Amino acid sequence: MRLMARILGVLFVGSLLVSPAPALAQTCGDGIIDPGETCDPPDPTIGTANQVKCRPDCTSCGDGVTQSDHSETCDPPDLSIDPANGQVRCRLDCTACGDGVVQNADVETCDIGRDAICSWCNSNCNDRIFPGDGYGGCTCGDDSPAMVALRAEIAADCQCGTTSSRSAFRRCVREKIAAIPDDLILPPCRHTTLKCLTSSVCGKPGAVTCCRTSGNGKERCVVKPDAAHCTAPKGGAASLGVSETCCDACP
Repeated sequence: MRLMARILGVLFVGSLLVSPAPALAQTCGDGIIDPGETCDPPDPTIGTANQVKCRPDCTSCGDGVTQSDHSETCDPPDLSIDPANGQVRCRLDCTACGDGVVQNADVETCDIGRDAICSWCNSNCNDRIFPGDGYGGCTCGDDSPAMVALRAEIAADCQCGTTSSRSAFRRCVREKIAAIPDDLILPPCRHTTLKCLTSSVCGKPGAVTCCRTSGNGKERCVVKPDAAHCTAPKGGAASLGVSETCCDACP
């Protein structure tokens, strides 16, 4: 019996030696940055852009993690300019013009994201003021990056190169343009997009865009049935277009 008691005692002590130590609890405020935390301890003092240095949940603007529950839409701040809208990529308060959220604290009055095409909301996230010409000088230029991208997207979706007929392509284009929400594109831009895409080779097998320059230097794009018909006007010049639509054919 004594021998058995000794054996059991040894086994018990051994089990204590190999048992894992209890895990330490992860607590915001213990001064240790645990998984899910980006700062610790919380620090309510104000840092840059009126932001607290460390929030009560041990996160902060500038920690590289976009905390949507704290109204962040980007992180870390990045003051370089985004060519899409001419605004900084990420403000010091971890928001951005173009994030689709109206940031009143940053004097925004509208924000419909980065996909607005010649819309009622300016690229600086303030409402466009219409002085009387209907669309505030919004010309929806053919060379606008947003317009170029829109035409390319619709041409691809409507299968410009393989569509069965011109009427089928036009019908598809009209449907695509009509599906764009009103807050993303103004009426003149709809008309310009339709006009550009219908002045194209889409639905015309073998057709080409032809850039013709007159003797006095005026350039005009026309759609010809084939390359052989792309000829120069008297005293001028001609070359094949680089795109299936006349709006993009003659750079």
